[in-house]
Amino acid sequence: MLKRWPANLITKPWLRQTLPVAALALVWGWVAISIVLPNTNLVTHGFIGRYTAARLLVRGEFGPQVYNDYWFIRQVQATANAPVIEIFTPNLPTLALLTLPFVGLDPWPARNVWLWLSYGSLLLATGLLVTILARQYGLASSLWAVTLGSLCLMPALEANFAVGQVYTLLLLCLVLAWWGWVTGNDALLGLGLGLAFLFKTSGLILWLLLVTHRRWPAFLWLIGPPGLVMLLSLPWLGLDTWLVYPKAAAAFSERGAVAVTAYQTTTGFFKHLFDFDPVWNPAPLAHLPGLAWLLTLTVSLLATAVTLWLTRLRGQLTINNEQLAINNEQLTMSDELKIQPSLFTLHPLFPSSNPPILQSSPLPSFHPSILPSFHSLSFAVLIPLAIVLLPVAEEYHFVLLLIPAALLGAELFRQAAKFELILFAAAFLLLMLPISFKSEAYRVGWWALLAYPRLYAGWLIWYLGIRRLAAGLEQKNDED
Repeated sequence: MLKRWPANLITKPWLRQTLPVAALALVWGWVAISIVLPNTNLVTHGFIGRYTAARLLVRGEFGPQVYNDYWFIRQVQATANAPVIEIFTPNLPTLALLTLPFVGLDPWPARNVWLWLSYGSLLLATGLLVTILARQYGLASSLWAVTLGSLCLMPALEANFAVGQVYTLLLLCLVLAWWGWVTGNDALLGLGLGLAFLFKTSGLILWLLLVTHRRWPAFLWLIGPPGLVMLLSLPWLGLDTWLVYPKAAAAFSERGAVAVTAYQTTTGFFKHLFDFDPVWNPAPLAHLPGLAWLLTLTVSLLATAVTLWLTRLRGQLTINNEQLAINNEQLTMSDELKIQPSLFTLHPLFPSSNPPILQSSPLPSFHPSILPSFHSLSFAVLIPLAIVLLPVAEEYHFVLLLIPAALLGAELFRQAAKFELILFAAAFLLLMLPISFKSEAYRVGWWALLAYPRLYAGWLIWYLGIRRLAAGLEQKNDED
């Protein structure tokens, strides 16, 4: 086992604190100078689609026609005054609300403002990540972990800023939800997940975690405020738009374009191998669309079921262990204290004529913020599934992996087996290396197996998280 690295490589205490701070600040500066700044004043797709939708909303022209790709592309090109291609499908109608504050600006200055606000979201999200992790792993290890996670996601961050996407904002939403999860703040948990859904239908699989752990107040916060936003915006977005949306989203997931290697998902992977399309996928291994569907469904259900089962079972065991530790500590304290009437009460089941049975006052309420790493991991391990199980996910979707990547990095800094380090290094390289997975060379036959590095990285990070959850169960069984 390798323990407490890289902190143990630095002997001087002041270096242990300043070096990780400097490393994270260097990453932040690199993102600003080499990624955000060069992407300002550019004419690209992405942001212009949301901006066009917001303008249509202001002009009273927003409606079910936004899911007509050809109609919407014409609106985008008229707004941009450039041959930009962008569609609104398969987004929720509420995505148009996100860019409403920017419609008073011209499209490209508005895009520049959005880029810097997205950069601010990234800074805030990474700062909160450090704060959450530092409560358990210490400040230095947490800073190194977030820095390492940010480095491996540089291509994803670059893809996000290149087209003005929303995934640094969604990262902030999920970090806030994660904070709510580990501290027992149901409002923060529900609102974070609700906002991620409202704008990009992101993190839906995390809703199941609230159900299996019976976090009903958080679930009310999840559906309440977003539901109110949907209701209040209905006169402008239109009921007919909402009625068209499910059909448009379902039809989008069935398009042959899902099989292109730009979409790093499990669905796209199996469709690319086994679903022929004359335009988008002319050279699969075989034309077996039923097999592609069955494999996708089987992998998705198994991964989700195993993850939810482990998080639920491990959670019950850890809560019981923590409560037992609190009980033992209080019993030890009561033995050392002189018995005082104010500290004990008569057991209500026995009459006063019988010898009194002393009972301690009620235990303090158990708060999730003192739970060990599994509690944080039970939330974070679902995030890779929230990406790789989508019908479509491009490079910028993987920005959301910063949460599990940083958490696993902190875990490995504390204690790790060599095999886990190898897996983590493999995931790091698969996320960071500039692999041309969109190349035509990877579209034919078995070569397609080399075209899904981000997908493999997502599954590796999920597997590492599952290993950590399962390890706790094995230790418990050994103790029993």
